[in-house]
Amino acid sequence: MKVIWEEEDIIVGRKFKLLGTNETWIIGYIPTCVGKEKYVNISLCDGMVTTPISAEWMASILTDAGYLPIELC
Repeated sequence: MKVIWEEEDIIVGRKFKLLGTNETWIIGYIPTCVGKEKYVNISLCDGMVTTPISAEWMASILTDAGYLPIELC
């Protein structure tokens, strides 16, 4: 299954994952970041937090990597 993520799909608190893996991620944000680059991904497995990026860039990354919203898994 392929999902095309859009900027509007980047919602804080939304969970996502790759099919066939145990690791689940959640979309978060850093409120002190200035500009569009404030969204992060947080691993629910080990708590790792990614570098802040824009919603547009995150949507592109999630689409290219094949991540699915948890409600589709």
